[in-house]
Amino acid sequence: DLSGDTTPPAAEILSTSLNVDAGGASASFVVRYMDDFHLDQNGTLRITGPNGYDQTAVTFTGVGGDYVTEAHLLHGIFPPSGSSFATGEYTVTLEPNSLIDLAGNVAPGQVLGTLLLF
Repeated sequence: DLSGDTTPPAAEILSTSLNVDAGGASASFVVRYMDDFHLDQNGTLRITGPNGYDQTAVTFTGVGGDYVTEAHLLHGIFPPSGSSFATGEYTVTLEPNSLIDLAGNVAPGQVLGTLLLF
């Protein structure tokens, strides 16, 4: 029974920098998703950065599974077409109405933090 669940899920960045793969084809970071009862892992992350970079992150892998209270997901982004990643700060934003628990509670859209790329 989820009728007593009134707390929205939450997300936090566990990484402090973007980890670019050896070929520079992608960069990754880890986000922890939490909920007090049952988490639905459907948060959408928007990444903005230097030179007008603006992209939605994709999920590479995760530890958790369906209907858990906590999950650690490895997310990734890709450089602009025909280019490489620019060094600097990249901002990670949880999109509004994108992270919802099974009781229908919605996490607020918010900036989760910044990641550095050297």
